[in-house]
Amino acid sequence: MVKTLAAIAGGESLLGREIHELASAQFRLRVLGGEETGIAVIAQEDDELTVLARLEKENLKDAGVVVLAASSIEVCREALSLTPKKTPVIDARGLLDEVPGARLFRPGGETARLMVIPTAASQVLARLLTTLSIVQPVERSIVTILEPCSEWGQGGVAELQSQSVSLLTFKPVTKKLFDAQLAFTMLAGFGEEAKPNLVEKEARIARHLASLLASSSGPPLPSIRLIQAPVFHGYSMSVWVEFEKKPTREKLEVALAKAGVDVRDESLEPPNNIGIAQQSGYAVGSIRADGNNPRAFWMWLVADNVRVAADAAVEAMKAIDGKAPGGKS
Repeated sequence: MVKTLAAIAGGESLLGREIHELASAQFRLRVLGGEETGIAVIAQEDDELTVLARLEKENLKDAGVVVLAASSIEVCREALSLTPKKTPVIDARGLLDEVPGARLFRPGGETARLMVIPTAASQVLARLLTTLSIVQPVERSIVTILEPCSEWGQGGVAELQSQSVSLLTFKPVTKKLFDAQLAFTMLAGFGEEAKPNLVEKEARIARHLASLLASSSGPPLPSIRLIQAPVFHGYSMSVWVEFEKKPTREKLEVALAKAGVDVRDESLEPPNNIGIAQQSGYAVGSIRADGNNPRAFWMWLVADNVRVAADAAVEAMKAIDGKAPGGKS
């Protein structure tokens, strides 16, 4: 059987490369540049430099599915406009959820022409809270999310690296992307001239999480706060959960383990964003009862943001491929 051709717009991005690696066994892949429209991009592939195809209509017209992996919402919109109307599009960044007709992707759910992958943070929090609510109904929860620079693409990673080097060598720091010093500090917001917007990202996470939790008829939407952390990759989250009745820590750990979560009990060190790199799913540890609330627990969650998004994008690609003429279903 001939493999479906999938075009990846923004293939030079961190997310694009991850999707390429995960999807290459099932799909024929055409990797397109996309961090800037209409520009050929030189990228490294298999230890060799290669010129990626341009993001233009000619390179999208024969694709069976188009995956948007560029970090810029403007580029994603441009790629969507260049794609033939009948061709399925997967927004792996989760940036186009407010486009008319877009549908948030859920495994096993209905597909649409534009499938939006929920933000990685919303995916793992929905899984965590839904699993915990099986043990005991959740009354409320509060989450502090530490955002990695890779959520803003290669530019975010490069700026943190540049700032760190400059500070260690007593040179002025570059503030091109964040319009603020991020190296060696935490930010609750960016400068006025910043290209990314932390408040908008927080709202998008909450929006996606509300949709995912509503579909599961499970726990209520948590209160969340997004903080930019000076780390390159991987989400870290401090999660506080209050239950209707107090469960035991052991029951929580067993339920999470049964759901496929990497659970770190008291005999193990808490997970961290470095240890979870390139792993699917998420890890939870440091589960402790709240000394001031007998029905509440604190826990620490980490996940590889790029891998979570890529896993979901590939799952959406397979779902669409299975429903295409000559597909698997």
